[in-house]
Amino acid sequence: MTHYTQNINICRFSAFAMGALTLLVVAGGAFGVVYLRKSVATTAKETQAIQVQITQAERQAAALDARIAKAHSPQYLTSRAPAGLRPTQGDQIVWMPRATPLRPTDYVDPALPVQAPAAPAAPINQPATAVAVAPAAEPESPLSISFALP
Repeated sequence: MTHYTQNINICRFSAFAMGALTLLVVAGGAFGVVYLRKSVATTAKETQAIQVQITQAERQAAALDARIAKAHSPQYLTSRAPAGLRPTQGDQIVWMPRATPLRPTDYVDPALPVQAPAAPAAPINQPATAVAVAPAAEPESPLSISFALP
């Protein structure tokens, strides 16, 4: 083999190697673009789902704010007041009966479905017993007193 044929074989191999390398880079780039587009589409769907959840939460918060504002309005409070309610005089003492505190089970949200109360279960291996509770006979204490100021 002569010097010129060796150079031609090296040139052919180099050209083939460069062509194969170019095809490999192009194919890798194409797969990379497809992967990035798929990732962008997936991220867009997830972002849209999160935006829907945020919108629903904002609507619920706005509805609750409206209910709170309605409950605190003077017209609503006046309509819920007893018929004989009037402002106190400066020399008047006001006695109010102590209100029974509300328990979390007393409040029923009208927006939620009504659930049947759960029946208390008797302990295993013990018969059910009835317990009578006598009403407490405490005198009512005042909650507020107003005095005339000089």
